[in-house]
Amino acid sequence: MHGQAKTNQQLDERLNFLGLGHEQRQNLSDMKGVITGSLDASLDRFYEKVRSVPETAKFFSSDAHIHHAKSMQLKHWARIASGTFNVDYTDAVTAIGRTHARLGLEPRWYIGGYALMLDGIVKAVIGSELKGLFMEKKARKLKDGLSATIKAALLDMDYSISVYLDVLAAERLKVEAEQAQMKKEQDQHEQSLSVEE
Repeated sequence: MHGQAKTNQQLDERLNFLGLGHEQRQNLSDMKGVITGSLDASLDRFYEKVRSVPETAKFFSSDAHIHHAKSMQLKHWARIASGTFNVDYTDAVTAIGRTHARLGLEPRWYIGGYALMLDGIVKAVIGSELKGLFMEKKARKLKDGLSATIKAALLDMDYSISVYLDVLAAERLKVEAEQAQMKKEQDQHEQSLSVEE
């Protein structure tokens, strides 16, 4: 199995393991407006934190750089909140994972970012749903929406970290292969010199 078929199978395996089926994805999609409405404030808090931590501040050269990253995150979170996990999703999250690997962004900072984002999203969802007198019905919807949101976020985190680790492993294998080839060429060169003597 190669390429897109393997990617689709891996996505299906993750969705099935998480229990993020059609109904749960619909619950997530139903919350999309609330989720996307919370993103600006959540991302502002996230970047405020990023700027205050030297290990993360070094990844951003300017306010324009942060603005660009924020706009990309807004798009990505809107994709997650849509509940549509397909080839566009896997392509996007693969690109994110590759970028983080290239930059050397440790998974702990990435996961911490999700914690900050989920904090804002969860507060927005609760605030949106727990209004009025009919709390029981709303509480059930809230539980379903939060469950789907958290599962979607963890799916995304899993993908990004998996890609990050895969890229590192591929780079390590490439270096090892290059070193083995150089040793082989050096050994051949030394053998040819000893034959000439």
